[in-house]
Amino acid sequence: MNGVKVLGLFVFMLLLISLGFSDFDGHNDEEGAAGRVSDDHTIQVTHIHGIDFHDNDIIVATHHGLIRFDGGQWEQLDSPAHDYMGFSMTEGGFYASGHPDPSTSLKDPLGIIWTDDLGKHINPVAFYGELDFHWLTVGYKTLNMYAYTSDSTTTTPAGFYHSSDNGKSWQPSALQGVNGKLLTFIAHPIIPGAVFMSTSTGIFLSIDKADNFVLMMKNLEPGALTVTDDGRYLLSGTTKLTRLEISTRELKDIKVPDLYTHEILTDITVSTENYDIIVLNTNLLNMFITEDGGKHWEKIMTLGRAEYIEHSTH
Repeated sequence: MNGVKVLGLFVFMLLLISLGFSDFDGHNDEEGAAGRVSDDHTIQVTHIHGIDFHDNDIIVATHHGLIRFDGGQWEQLDSPAHDYMGFSMTEGGFYASGHPDPSTSLKDPLGIIWTDDLGKHINPVAFYGELDFHWLTVGYKTLNMYAYTSDSTTTTPAGFYHSSDNGKSWQPSALQGVNGKLLTFIAHPIIPGAVFMSTSTGIFLSIDKADNFVLMMKNLEPGALTVTDDGRYLLSGTTKLTRLEISTRELKDIKVPDLYTHEILTDITVSTENYDIIVLNTNLLNMFITEDGGKHWEKIMTLGRAEYIEHSTH
């Protein structure tokens, strides 16, 4: 692995263990036909590895490819059904890791890949055929990358890494000042070197490529996490939803839809065109959308069941 030194590995791994890194992402991890079209013309999803907006559509990365919510209906995209992990949308396309569609000749695992056509063609970036990153985030405009893998090779031990040259070289991050069990992390969209990390003890910010972190605010509920593409707002929560205006530190509670007992938020995304358009996904694979900042919510997926229309070719 370019730029990664094995010196000090023992201390580095002890730090990761103390932080409680695991592959749990709050989703149903049973094997199943996620993203497969059933006989009654619905898409049944058992994994969701990320959601984001592309233009005005909602793109969902599942265990078997991408699905899109477009004009009030769901459709399976006409692209290979890769099992995308670490789905991260950027200004020019998306980055991901995971495993290839078995019908393709691509190496497994995918390492880190990039695509600018919603997965019809993918471009290997790093670790192709070597490593699977369940945790990956890429800055929307900066393209700074942060990744964690529990896998390892002879040259790349399991750990947390960053890259600021589009994946050409990688260095381990020190993760000083952060504690608790990792829930998620997300790169700042426009500030190089900045990354937010949500753990069981709070939300932390680093401005030096995840080497040193500070606790942002004590009254921010950790959990699912997103940042608007212009870097203005951070949204977070587990059973409630809070929006932080980063520059002013002003907090606003956003009403969430009614959730079942033990149901928690696992994914949040906000429209690039309108801050009031928010999509939430839960650990029960219930997905909701609001277009008025939380005053009214519509359920668009129920327990992983999405209404299906024809394959998209546009």
